[in-house]
Amino acid sequence: MCLEIMLLPPMVSGSMIDNNKLLQHIDDKYFDTYKEIGKSLSSKEKVIIFSMIAARSFSINSTVYLKNEKSILDTWEDIIVESYKLLNLLGFIGASSEGSLFGKLGNEHKVSALIRHTDSIAKKTRGIYVCAGTRDQRYYLDIYKDGKLNSDNLKFLFRLIFEGKKFSAIEMDTICKYCDTVASSKSIYIFNIREHIFHKPEYDTSIRDALLTL
Repeated sequence: MCLEIMLLPPMVSGSMIDNNKLLQHIDDKYFDTYKEIGKSLSSKEKVIIFSMIAARSFSINSTVYLKNEKSILDTWEDIIVESYKLLNLLGFIGASSEGSLFGKLGNEHKVSALIRHTDSIAKKTRGIYVCAGTRDQRYYLDIYKDGKLNSDNLKFLFRLIFEGKKFSAIEMDTICKYCDTVASSKSIYIFNIREHIFHKPEYDTSIRDALLTL
């Protein structure tokens, strides 16, 4: 940082540096991450996070791995589309065509095209959303610590998705049942079941409790 400050262009007349401009430069350059914290998620970002919660991608052992075989990415695509439909139906994201969810596609899989362009989510989620190396292309939610689920982190993500909107008992039940169904019928095909522990019923309860105490 010191070398960069020495190489800054002159910012005021004479030899005196404008301290305000200098501090602003340092703030913009090195502390921009904190400006993103608390910002609203876009509809696409909400769908991505909600899909990962439903599938329970809660640790480095249960990641969205973009280099996985096509059948696994196809299952992720199904989860993402169904998550989009549910959030849209319940009014938690703006209405848009399903086709616009994945954007303009090239030769890569739809899921890869969507997930790879998510740099801002890590900042908005206080680092809970993790990219485990751009080359490795593994993504997960850093929720499982010290042998237990971090309920505060899970609730923080739910608040970002639902933006403090209150839902009815029926909506609550719909969300929980959807998450339970994805965990039991989809997650077993996208994770290494010997390492993926979050399909167990105890995590159904953890998700419901997090929603109840938002």
